[in-house]
Amino acid sequence: MPTHRFRPHLYPVLAIAPAVVVALAWGGPVADAALPSKGARYTGKTSQGLPVGLKMGRGSRRTIDTVAMDIRTKCGKVGSERFYTLAVLVGVSRTGRFRDVAFETQALVLSFEPVVIDGTRRAILDVTKTVVTGRFVSRRKVTGTWRNESAIYDKRTYPSDERAVDKCDTGVVTWSARLKR
Repeated sequence: MPTHRFRPHLYPVLAIAPAVVVALAWGGPVADAALPSKGARYTGKTSQGLPVGLKMGRGSRRTIDTVAMDIRTKCGKVGSERFYTLAVLVGVSRTGRFRDVAFETQALVLSFEPVVIDGTRRAILDVTKTVVTGRFVSRRKVTGTWRNESAIYDKRTYPSDERAVDKCDTGVVTWSARLKR
């Protein structure tokens, strides 16, 4: 007498299960469903109410040529400032997500003229870290976050004196953009 029963109703499940595992591991057709078209352009607004634009590369759905926006930053001693910031050649994963971290000098407009900090007129140098993240929610919509953090140095004493005379931070700014028709 056999110790186990023949169960023909399980055979279809056993035949499909390996195919499902392979499809999930490979990424399957769902993985790149949110990728935009080559050369697509998106426009929208930030949580600060300022414009944002994104342009895909003409040769690839997986490279953003530029993400650019106007943004406001608040500084401890200098006050607040609005400036233009951008990220270039940002890679997009096959799931439609992207992230870029960049460092730039002289990003702030106030770096081009002397400012008064602690009662002293100074020529300054700023070093800004930019972090941009995002995700293509669909082929028509992209959302993300942006943050700029800047350290301001006195040009006369930098780099021998590495203490920042001021710091600026946009905080995390959210943004969304739609496909431009």
